[in-house]
Amino acid sequence: MNMMRQFFVILLTLTLFAGKVTGQCVDVGPEMTAICQGGTTAALGGSIPSGSDATSAVWSDGEAGGTFIDNDGATPDITTYIAASNSTSPVTLTLTGIGGLCTPTFAMKEIVVNPNPTVSVGSAMTAICQSGTSAALGG
Repeated sequence: MNMMRQFFVILLTLTLFAGKVTGQCVDVGPEMTAICQGGTTAALGGSIPSGSDATSAVWSDGEAGGTFIDNDGATPDITTYIAASNSTSPVTLTLTGIGGLCTPTFAMKEIVVNPNPTVSVGSAMTAICQSGTSAALGG
């Protein structure tokens, strides 16, 4: 009987620990302004909310090929993102909380990445002499 009581107490303790609810682990912050391919965002504005037991939070882009500046986990609010030069839109940025038992352990937001503008200068021109006049440029 004594052994059965010890088992019940241990089981009850583990169940309470596993079911710990601490609130949202991370917050991705406000929407972002669109950027161009190869462009850099403003600070992403992520945070570890009050009451979260996460110890740090790191950004990722789901293999979209971009890079992050100041993404050491301690300052998700000031991290910036540089989109890949061939990035497609939208890019999903994920902030993942590290440490603690809060759920969910991540949150996401999307950023629009616009294609870089292209310029057409027209076809090649026939050479002209100094003070000569060219044909219409057509660009």
